[in-house]
Amino acid sequence: MACAAWEKKNANVGGLPLGGAFLQRTFLQKHGADTAVMTVESTSVNHLVGQKRFVTGAGINAGRTIMEAIAAVHGGSVPLPNCNLADGGYLEPGDDPSLDPRSRPEAVADPRTFPLATHGFRGVANVPADALIRRARGVRDRLEGLSPFGHTFQNAPLRQRFLEQRRTFLPDVEARDLITRLMLVADDPARFPLADAGLQSSPDGVRVREKFPGLLGDELEAQAALAFMLAKTGTSAAITIAPSFSPVLEGATLENPPLAFDFSHNDHPGTQNAMWSRMLRVIDGLVDLLKSEPDGQGATLWDRSLIYVATDFGREKIRPANASAYGTGHHLNNGVVMVSPLLRGNRVYGGIDPTTLLTYGFDPSSGEAVPGTVMREGDVYAVVAGALGVDYPGRRSFPAMIRS
Repeated sequence: MACAAWEKKNANVGGLPLGGAFLQRTFLQKHGADTAVMTVESTSVNHLVGQKRFVTGAGINAGRTIMEAIAAVHGGSVPLPNCNLADGGYLEPGDDPSLDPRSRPEAVADPRTFPLATHGFRGVANVPADALIRRARGVRDRLEGLSPFGHTFQNAPLRQRFLEQRRTFLPDVEARDLITRLMLVADDPARFPLADAGLQSSPDGVRVREKFPGLLGDELEAQAALAFMLAKTGTSAAITIAPSFSPVLEGATLENPPLAFDFSHNDHPGTQNAMWSRMLRVIDGLVDLLKSEPDGQGATLWDRSLIYVATDFGREKIRPANASAYGTGHHLNNGVVMVSPLLRGNRVYGGIDPTTLLTYGFDPSSGEAVPGTVMREGDVYAVVAGALGVDYPGRRSFPAMIRS
């Protein structure tokens, strides 16, 4: 690949070694043909603002996030079209009031317990028989309609939407048995006593836990594991995951430094190496699972997937003389990584000025780097949308990047 992965021995943070055991070249050796780097210059160095702009293309598609746009096109037959396990600006909904509410993000706080939210009563101790619960639900619906609240707000749009979801969405989700099919964790009397509650682990639990053995303690691994299960079960069309800003320890190793990538303020080389090692390790596991899962149409789930490693902004292009550890501040100049068989991978789209280390853009038709050209958040949005068959007024075309 044109972008060689740089690896170094990481420094310690408070006596704890930073992570980085997963070699980035391993990822490129396995998935380089599907990996594309696209240069970009953002429009904000505020974390929350920058994050939202990189998922809305700075508002290029009526303010819809790329996840909402994908859900609107591909999520018609799935129960939760847009599942979002991230936070900050990546979790915020878009700004298009005309968007179908079903395409807005469904926030998932904890992927390990999320399956419990997909059923109204399974797992509850001493639960009555199913028939009795159905009868109780019917009585509840009638009493609610007769109540003063029901009369006063009989035609209120929010109430009507809530009642419609309860009538149609809840029975559909319960019938899909997602409380079992999405259950990542194994039965554990001490931590997850599934059997005691009449529940069980997903049939795919073993293979998912083999790929993500740290999912009980590592939020990002758990998110990636649930992302695969949401895709496999046809539950979601767009899924968002993100590393935490809190430190994550693996034994005595700091796998996720405090503030994640933003710990570059303290140690740029160590943080970048540790975080990219972490991100690529988790993406590698997710891609392997998607490649191993048939889609029922003679291909695999990976053949129609795209992973967009979004950003919020870049870092300063500085290095004190002869320094091996140094900090960097925020900077607009940056790049993003996309991994997908739908893209022409194994290359960098854009270039780097060797005198300033600032990136510049490229010709959308040929892919050739063009000094002085600037790619913006909306251009990244257009590439993802074009690869996944999402159109909108004024969408810019990038034939150089998208496989026909």
